[in-house]
Amino acid sequence: MKHIARNLIFLIIVFVFLGFASFASAAARYWVGASTGATANWNTTASWSATSGGASGATVPGASDDVIFDGGGGFVGGVVIDAAVNVISITATSGYTGAGTNDGRIDNDTNDQTIAVSGDVTLYNKRVSMGTATWTVSGNWDSADVTTLNHNSSNLIMNGTGKTFTAADIYNNRVNLTIANGVNIQVGAAASIANIRNLDVIGTLTIPTGITLTSIDASSISVSGAVTGVGTFKAIRGSISVMSGTIDVATFDHMLGTAANNNSLVPAQYDSATVLIRTYNSVAEFNFLNGNYIFTGNVTFTVYADHTSLTVDNSANPNLEFRGNVTIDQTNGIVNWTKGTGTITLGDNPSNGTQTINFAGKSIEDLVVNAPGDTKQLTANVTTDTLTETAGTLNRNGYTITIL
Repeated sequence: MKHIARNLIFLIIVFVFLGFASFASAAARYWVGASTGATANWNTTASWSATSGGASGATVPGASDDVIFDGGGGFVGGVVIDAAVNVISITATSGYTGAGTNDGRIDNDTNDQTIAVSGDVTLYNKRVSMGTATWTVSGNWDSADVTTLNHNSSNLIMNGTGKTFTAADIYNNRVNLTIANGVNIQVGAAASIANIRNLDVIGTLTIPTGITLTSIDASSISVSGAVTGVGTFKAIRGSISVMSGTIDVATFDHMLGTAANNNSLVPAQYDSATVLIRTYNSVAEFNFLNGNYIFTGNVTFTVYADHTSLTVDNSANPNLEFRGNVTIDQTNGIVNWTKGTGTITLGDNPSNGTQTINFAGKSIEDLVVNAPGDTKQLTANVTTDTLTETAGTLNRNGYTITIL
């Protein structure tokens, strides 16, 4: 029995020691690689210390380490990432700055290394160049206070659950953002507007009240998951290229440039309470593609202040269904409607009630009223090839419907 007890005590001591050793292996690594004006490589023990501004020689940061750039000891020189990175977190404080060209700089553009962070990335430093590389972050991302963020051709993949993405309203600080499968990312409230470029939503992206997430000059916006919340999703000079998921926010604002291939939505159902289709450049064009579109909320086609005109091109012959109010607003400029051979259906609104219809006297496609329990009320004249009233009430409200 004594022998068994001794062995048991020994095993307990071993397990406690191993557990302590495992816990103790997680460590902070502070950048001490370069002083002002200089640069140094990431992948050398000469660049790292176990304390802020301390002696170099600590191990290169690994999967159990937190990485900190704080300028301690005057080590504000730039880091050149020369090996793949896999760490717990990366924090660059406002102390990591300086007057030199390379000061306060995290450079992944030179060697384009893969970056994996199991926790948070928080950037308050002078300059970050992300490189032609993939950054995979499982925690929160905060780049709102970095002075210059060069996204290069990188892709930021966020694969955490219930995490936040916080970015600045700075045109050049955009990143290509992927919300990975099965995650829920919330746009952080630290910035009222967050700029990104290309966007791929596979999981769930939640935009809270008062926040605008802007995708600007995107060649691709893909939504196979969900963009949701009570904020605003704004797409400027970018097209929705994949829409097998949902966009259901308070306002979906699609601002249009002059290039036709950057001004379209793929045929799908769009569920936002308000959809704005309007100009970003002075003269802009919007293209409905061939297929079926459903808008469950209110839709407005309009010209932004100080702009000239918007052309809505339906020559691809789409079928459009509007379940809420539909408005062509020419307060600031002309909206041209190039009709095709599809149909426009005034569809069933789940809340029933009255929806206002204003096509601003334009000549539109075949018009169908199919809205049981609803009243569709005109607020302007309209010209159409045919009118079919299947269900619901069409209140002409003193305006004229001209049948060609």
